[in-house]
Amino acid sequence: MEQQTQQQMPQATQPTQESILQHLDFSEMLNRMPLRRIQEIVGKDAFQEFLLSLPEQTAEELLFDWRSWARPQQLEPPGDNWSIWLYLAGRGSGKTRTGAEWIKEREAKGDARFIALVSQSAADARDVMVEGESGILSVYSENKRPKYEPSKRRLTWKSGAVATIYTAEDPDQLRGPSHDTAWIDEPAAYRNVMDLWSNLMFGLRLGDSKCFASTTPRAIPFIEHVQIVARHIA
Repeated sequence: MEQQTQQQMPQATQPTQESILQHLDFSEMLNRMPLRRIQEIVGKDAFQEFLLSLPEQTAEELLFDWRSWARPQQLEPPGDNWSIWLYLAGRGSGKTRTGAEWIKEREAKGDARFIALVSQSAADARDVMVEGESGILSVYSENKRPKYEPSKRRLTWKSGAVATIYTAEDPDQLRGPSHDTAWIDEPAAYRNVMDLWSNLMFGLRLGDSKCFASTTPRAIPFIEHVQIVARHIA
């Protein structure tokens, strides 16, 4: 009798990913956790399907909501008691995306009107900071991107904010111009980095001026200097 009863008992089945996804309430998840975490839980394919089910504008807002995708160390330091943010990390750590999104946020808040973008060369600025996979143009939807004029070394936003590209090849370019925002990329690789840095800091004097320095670690005096003067290091 006991054996017959055991045979009649239904066997437990392992839930499939598809059955789990059918019971997920994405709206509730959006209210409780960042998009980055949701995608980790459900997988990229399922999250992509969810985005495709949304109105285009809503999906776009989610995709470009940086604060829901970023890791904590990729977000601007809180408060105003800092002027230099040093992001010291190796390849693949998100330095470029962090810099691009930081520029986007400052421009959107009206804090960035006169921006300096500093790179090793004009080609590096174009290929990494501006047009790169994680560059400034990539963090905007197509109809909201700033106008990029390579021949003028300039990006212009609809708000009137302007970013000018400077290079380590000619540190004297930074003599004279004033800025309220600066992003300097991979300065540890520059030859005359201290001269360029001095010119950049002297011109960073408009409004609540701030600088984001993203670079790969190197044991050189410049890095030691910035670590001393920076109020925030990631």
